[in-house]
Amino acid sequence: MDTIVDTAAVVVTPEGVVIDATPAALELIGVTIDELKAAPRGAFAARPIDPSEQAALREQWEQAGTPEIGGETTIRRADGVDVRVRYVVGRRADGMFGVVLRRAEARPNAPDTMFGLGDVLTAWRAAERRLETITADSPEWSSVQQEITRLRETYQKLFEARRQSA
Repeated sequence: MDTIVDTAAVVVTPEGVVIDATPAALELIGVTIDELKAAPRGAFAARPIDPSEQAALREQWEQAGTPEIGGETTIRRADGVDVRVRYVVGRRADGMFGVVLRRAEARPNAPDTMFGLGDVLTAWRAAERRLETITADSPEWSSVQQEITRLRETYQKLFEARRQSA
């Protein structure tokens, strides 16, 4: 696998079949590579996945050209412990998909989120433009500044994860 070893990364086929994973990913999920490869799709999802909802999301994603996506979700490790993770999915040069995982700070029962890398950049730039229109002594200024910081950090983490999954 051509990623940094201490990064939790999984390589999957376009059909979602796991073909490789880093030791950090195996440790995060709590399985061996053989167990991960043998597990059915969705085996480590903490919440049941509605097949029709998943199919609709996949269709939209494919129609959009399979852009890089990221978000946060909760996985259920092999030992039954729920762990909140931030993820990025991107197409690799070999046609496979790289999935980079990192532990997230949110509670395991927090709602799942999903977004495109471009969406984060667009929101970041919009927040910066909004900040330019308000004064520093405005009550809104602090919250917009915090939003910019959060979006910048999210974008940087996603961009780094994308680089590592390539």
